Amino acid sequence: MTTFSDRVERISISGIREVFEAAGDDAINLGLGQPDFPTPDHARRAAVDAIESGKADAYTENKGTPSLREAIAEKHRADQGIDLDPANVIATAGGSEALHIALEAHVDAGDEVLIPDPGFVSYDALTKLTGGEPVPVPLRDDLTIDPAAIEAAITDDTAAFVVNSPGNPTGAVSSEEDVREFARIADEHDVLCVSDEVYEYTVFDGEHRSPMEFAETDNVVVVNSASKLFSMTGWRLGWVYGAEERVE
Repeated sequence: MTTFSDRVERISISGIREVFEAAGDDAINLGLGQPDFPTPDHARRAAVDAIESGKADAYTENKGTPSLREAIAEKHRADQGIDLDPANVIATAGGSEALHIALEAHVDAGDEVLIPDPGFVSYDALTKLTGGEPVPVPLRDDLTIDPAAIEAAITDDTAAFVVNSPGNPTGAVSSEEDVREFARIADEHDVLCVSDEVYEYTVFDGEHRSPMEFAETDNVVVVNSASKLFSMTGWRLGWVYGAEERVE
């Protein structure tokens, strides 16, 4: 039997996924981020209509259909006031692919990627798949990401840092002050800020803000997904957006 590549050997299976798959149907699931409401009816009907009308019969543009990218751009204009050009949106097969291509596009072998600790398990794995080195940055006692800790961890080898608010698995929401700091750090240190905002609507305390709102350079890219926003986890629909030169 042939051996796996070194990059695959560096990856460990998610403990959350192992427990989820072994627990059985009677277990109460406190692991995977599955919303507690069904996919909205209008989304289901639109998918059926697209199949029946033949819209799903052929390849689309690589970035996704123009109407989908326009809808994504309009969502961010309405929710965050971000003047997002649909041309700067890439539709993906879920938020994980969006994270993957964002890191693959910007991280070379040996580069460091700062990731929140604890944080979403894929940050570590996806960094390793690029050949990069994940550098865990401990959270504050209130479980938010500390901009000062990120800035202190930046070295000449740092290619990117990941921020996640609302956080997975903590649920913690970064303050506007901290989010402004994330944008400043990306600008001043000329490193990429990858902002994972898939839990944007899952806010119990505080207010969701995006570093994209405050960035003065093109050093922020945003990852989001319909999975948590609209309870469409099985649909595998996500997106990433950023400056034109980063998504072309």
